[in-house]
Amino acid sequence: MESMKAKQMAAMMTLMSAAGDAQKATMAAIDAAKADQIERSRKLLKHADAKLKQAHQAQTQMLTYEARDQKVDVTLLMVHSQDHLMSAMTIRRLADEIIDLYQQVHAQK
Repeated sequence: MESMKAKQMAAMMTLMSAAGDAQKATMAAIDAAKADQIERSRKLLKHADAKLKQAHQAQTQMLTYEARDQKVDVTLLMVHSQDHLMSAMTIRRLADEIIDLYQQVHAQK
């Protein structure tokens, strides 16, 4: 049976990896919009959203451990993984606005 520490580590690594992938896809979506590739940009945002969902599920798993009174160690790795998620979520929220602006700019050319 997998130890609680191993389960927590797996959840943190999943969270960090998925959040990083989401951030990368979001930035690629912004770059695509800048290059007037709006359809590609929207597809990349859908990929980013799927990765954010995966990251959020990992975060929820960690919160569930704590809610069940299972000891959750707050480590630098945990803080780092949470930081990745919050950064990815912030960039994703702004991406829609940035992409819409690029679409307007390209439409005026």
